[in-house]
Amino acid sequence: MREGGSDGAGVVGGVDGEVRAAPPAPSHTGHTPPSWGTADVPNPRLLRSLLEHVSAPAYVTDAATGVLAWNALASEVFGDYAAWPLQERNLLRLLFTQPAFATRLVDRDEYAARVVHTFRQRSRAHLQDPTVVALVEELGQRSSRFRLLSESRELRRAGADAPLVDHPAGRLAFTVLMFQDVGPAGIRFNAYLPADPVSADTTRAIGAAAALNGPADRR
Repeated sequence: MREGGSDGAGVVGGVDGEVRAAPPAPSHTGHTPPSWGTADVPNPRLLRSLLEHVSAPAYVTDAATGVLAWNALASEVFGDYAAWPLQERNLLRLLFTQPAFATRLVDRDEYAARVVHTFRQRSRAHLQDPTVVALVEELGQRSSRFRLLSESRELRRAGADAPLVDHPAGRLAFTVLMFQDVGPAGIRFNAYLPADPVSADTTRAIGAAAALNGPADRR
């Protein structure tokens, strides 16, 4: 796996709430993604076992930025992924077609631009995949901003990603840690690590509250 980002406070610890894994959704083109448990796509139990030990906002995506699994803290930062239908649980589609997604990010546009840049880098080996091709065409038609970003030659360093979040419990500063599978599915682990002691303490408190409230069944 390939690593990006940098270390931060409060990286690994106990379970901070529910972890959810979504089965692969059919695309708008009718192309069927690889089935769970195949050589290309890990079983959701493996994803859950990874995320349940991360005491920071974390989620797992595929090469087309489909959200495969996430923990409770990721829902606190970005919104409840389960609130959207399976076919909409894709970072690019959520960012460029769903204004209600990730509204707590201080600079949502910058985050969206970095997701597009990362998608372009990691999807070069998947450009013949009908799902990836159709996704780019669809979003290019639905969002002029996505079209501009996807055609831009601007270079961005994912390791410099340092998002700020305005949570009701207080402002949070994060640094990003990413690992990517080099296999065909392009599975990617993304964790948002508290960048300072105050953010670490607040994130722990948010996680404890989420654990007490329990998982919300919104599938």
